[in-house]
Amino acid sequence: MKKEPYLLLQNNFLNILEANNDGILIVDKNSTAIYVNKSYSQITGIKFEEIIGKELRSDKPHALISEVVRTGRAIPASYRKEGNVEYMANLSPIIDSDGKLVGALSIIRDITEVQRLTKELRQTRSSTNNLLSSLRHMYKARYKFDDILGESKILNETIRQAADMAQINADVLIHGESGTGKELFAQAIHNASPRSSGPFIAFNCASLSQNVMESELFGYAEGAFTGAQRGGKAGIFTVAEGGTLLLDEISELTFEAQGKLLRVLQERAVRPVGHAVESPIDVRIIAATNKDLRQLVAEKRFREDLFYRLDVLHLELPPLRERVNDIPFLAKFFARRIAGRYVAFTEEASKALMVYPWPGNIRELHNAIQYALHMSHSERISVEHLPRTAALLPPSAASGERMPLTATGTLAEIVAETERETIRTLLEDYGNSVVAKKKLADRLGISLATLYNKMNTYRL
Repeated sequence: MKKEPYLLLQNNFLNILEANNDGILIVDKNSTAIYVNKSYSQITGIKFEEIIGKELRSDKPHALISEVVRTGRAIPASYRKEGNVEYMANLSPIIDSDGKLVGALSIIRDITEVQRLTKELRQTRSSTNNLLSSLRHMYKARYKFDDILGESKILNETIRQAADMAQINADVLIHGESGTGKELFAQAIHNASPRSSGPFIAFNCASLSQNVMESELFGYAEGAFTGAQRGGKAGIFTVAEGGTLLLDEISELTFEAQGKLLRVLQERAVRPVGHAVESPIDVRIIAATNKDLRQLVAEKRFREDLFYRLDVLHLELPPLRERVNDIPFLAKFFARRIAGRYVAFTEEASKALMVYPWPGNIRELHNAIQYALHMSHSERISVEHLPRTAALLPPSAASGERMPLTATGTLAEIVAETERETIRTLLEDYGNSVVAKKKLADRLGISLATLYNKMNTYRL
């Protein structure tokens, strides 16, 4: 080392020690204090004149620095406390150039603020965990696969497929007519998945306007727009962190919203409205629709890239008319649950329920049973108690006569013939244009593509 820098250090040694924010105490080989800097006094509250020249072995018999002098061994990271002040001390022996112990050094650091911040962090974590627990309870999926009722082969196969999908951490697209139980299956998938302890949130894409929908899905920063609440708001994607988000009626998203959703799915990050930074998310998406998204893609009404991003796993829910054998069981189940007692069905009523095509599916069946219970004043439901819908209850049945069947053969053949005749008759009423067929498809609760498939099947 050059002489000038060495002299500079030597001449300014005490100034260097005084400039240190850590407290410094130096003792000689007899454990007598020979130096403390002002930081040491500030941290411990011990004044210079109260310690300098004192032999710590007698004045402070529990002082660790005396132990270092006695043994010649360092004591690292020792927790100490003086009054309300908490600090960490690192103690080391001072050895001269001949290898002799000539004293000891204690460097202390105030950790009172660190301890306070640590306590606040623990409290914050506890509050956060309590909040997350409340959110999980608030956004908890109720239904499991055991809650999906029916014994038909097609339903059991659908449940098996859904159960397999639950174990795969990929997005799911559920397609089914209105009333087939899309949210029921979505909740069951969530509850059977590794994400079951996380939140389940269902969001209806057709329920809000474009601007409101974006702020609800992605959240917004404080001052993002007029009326924005102070501190901003977390979006549904953020609230669903670690869980599952059901985007129901996904077909109703505008093209602009579709583009923003696509980016979220690609990047797995969201940027709140009015915010410049994206935040990563861990959310599984289940999209549901009663419309044919492929047909909407062909009609340029739905983004093709978003369709393929959503349609990683595809689940097709069977309509009730394809589960005819489940209808009597479901009818009795709904009747018992609504009435709170066993309710019988006459043979004619059961047959009417099984022949009707149920365009509203399970939801419509539930409503029909509820109506019939209100109309019946006994322990049994007869055909005259059922809703007087033309397809469900012809005038002959309403007058108490036996319902005539226009087809013979197996139950499946009877249902198919009834469905064919219903579509044929309604086609005559609505007309054969594309617009008319769209209206007819909406009337039957099916997609236009499904209507075309049925027309091809029945050669209409």
